[in-house]
Amino acid sequence: MNRRTNETLEEMARAIFKSWFVDFDPVRAKAEGRDSGLPKHITDLFPDRLEDSELGKIPAGWNVEAIGDHVQFVKGRSYRSKDLQDSGTALVTLKSFARGGGYRADGLKPYCGDYKPEQLIYPGELVVACTDVTQAAEVIGRPAVVHNSSQYTTLVASLDTLIARPRNKSLSIPFLYGIFESTAFTDHTYAHTTGTTVLHLAKGAVESYRFTMPPEKLLEVYNDVIGSLFQSIYSNEAQNVTLAHIRSALLPQLISGELGVSDAQQIVEKSQ
Repeated sequence: MNRRTNETLEEMARAIFKSWFVDFDPVRAKAEGRDSGLPKHITDLFPDRLEDSELGKIPAGWNVEAIGDHVQFVKGRSYRSKDLQDSGTALVTLKSFARGGGYRADGLKPYCGDYKPEQLIYPGELVVACTDVTQAAEVIGRPAVVHNSSQYTTLVASLDTLIARPRNKSLSIPFLYGIFESTAFTDHTYAHTTGTTVLHLAKGAVESYRFTMPPEKLLEVYNDVIGSLFQSIYSNEAQNVTLAHIRSALLPQLISGELGVSDAQQIVEKSQ
């Protein structure tokens, strides 16, 4: 149920981002004298006309800027097979990315090697895949928000990942995630990809991506709206981890008969 809920929340976030910052639906509605469907205080933050730009038609008064001017990208750590030993530290690897984007907690690899302080990843941070081994290029350039790990105390970015850290606090993780999920960004990164069996993203490819920068007040509203959706997603993911641990602990006892179903249900209910 948590997974289904998160899929719905992610689809809602994706739809709002596309409507506001890709299709510019509220601007088009105002230009045509239609109701935007949004509260007045939000509608008022959008202009009532589009104007020409290097990216095509964009809302009047908005700017086209390079993502690298607002976000710092930190390259992950290269490693050797002998560094992949049991440890309280793990690498966020290529396997940490779901196909098409999103985070996979089972992609972490135990790691005992060196790393730079800036290569540490904290829960809630955004990473972008810069390598791919899928035939359909379903991972390269895709984003993921790293979750808290119950197994490892320290997470480090591997060479296959870029950590995206906003220099501009108005560009929140949810907003950047929307940019990196967009078709335009995917097309841009794919155009800057080399290789056949293993794909590699060219240096500076992500930083050079140009996007439409909305006004700060609109970004604040968007961050408030979408931030609550992301918090619900994180909460559901954390609960899933807890439930998975309980399942692993209870299942052998249920199978052996040491624990009854009613007892197991009580334990699960107390954990929620």
